[in-house]
Amino acid sequence: MVNLERDVAYFKALKNNEFANLDARVRMLTLQFARGEKVERELEIAKAEREALFTKFYTPPPKPEKLPYRLNSKKHEKLFKLLKQYVDKFPYMKIPNIVMLGQTGSGKTYAATAVGDELTNKSFKVVLLTAFTLISRFKKFVFEHDNMCFDELLNCDLLILDDLGAEPTIKNVTEQCIYNIINERLISGKPFIITSNLNADEIKERYKDRITSRILSKQTSMVFDFSGKDLRLEP
Repeated sequence: MVNLERDVAYFKALKNNEFANLDARVRMLTLQFARGEKVERELEIAKAEREALFTKFYTPPPKPEKLPYRLNSKKHEKLFKLLKQYVDKFPYMKIPNIVMLGQTGSGKTYAATAVGDELTNKSFKVVLLTAFTLISRFKKFVFEHDNMCFDELLNCDLLILDDLGAEPTIKNVTEQCIYNIINERLISGKPFIITSNLNADEIKERYKDRITSRILSKQTSMVFDFSGKDLRLEP
């Protein structure tokens, strides 16, 4: 998963002309692919070349061990099989986005993190942050004009937004922030994963239609129900 040290290294790497040119090429090919152009192979090669060069600027830390969650039903097993298919096909999935709903401790964050880890190992740039942190970044972007803290949320290969619904409600900030991120990523064809303790009806009650229609659309999102026992309480 992406972290602060990687972010700093990435922006330092952009000062290198060779890396900056490769990064620009990846962005251009990504947009072309989002428009339906057949550039999959070129995009894969460009990403591999960019990641290979990036290793000169950044050495990832040792991968931490995962928490010992246990799947508590066949339903969970089916969900994790679907997530594995998502990882295997990324970024060429027919339905690019994932929304995971369910009570606290049902395994949503664990599942999202597992997807992020697997894609990071495949050299994709993944950003994970909570909805609370997202609002903090948006305030910094608006009031301090700090573009750097916000750009990575729009441009990373996969954005994982954890715990939607737990963020503070700030007038003219919260809804606009979430809408901007979701809408821009949909337009550019960049996938996202959202987890929330809210169910679909509660999301529709909390947010305006312009947000819920983009998050819960069957055309662009797979919505997973993680209802069940708290996995963290199981032996």
